[in-house]
Amino acid sequence: VREVSGTCQAADAAEIKRLQGELRKAQEAASDFQRLAQLHEEGVESMRMELQHARESPTPKEAELMHDNKKLVEQLVMRQLQIAEFMEDNAILQRNLRRITPEKLAMTQMVKHNSS
Repeated sequence: VREVSGTCQAADAAEIKRLQGELRKAQEAASDFQRLAQLHEEGVESMRMELQHARESPTPKEAELMHDNKKLVEQLVMRQLQIAEFMEDNAILQRNLRRITPEKLAMTQMVKHNSS
């Protein structure tokens, strides 16, 4: 009985030792995983901060493009104002042309012909 009991105790001790080893490995793996998760979180936060900063401060090329775009928008607005003025002047000229009757036109041409 003692032999069997001693063998069982030795087997139990070996099993306990093996399980303790597995537990230690699992704890190390959990610790490694926690470190990786923290590094990942720090990386994500760092990337988020970089993206936020990038949105707030454009690269030199983006700044140049934004400046060029602003100039083009200003030119476009000026052209639109010029077009509006031209259309207004054109409308005035059209109204004035409609007021000129063929008789007035003929008299104007006769006056010009006689004066030359």
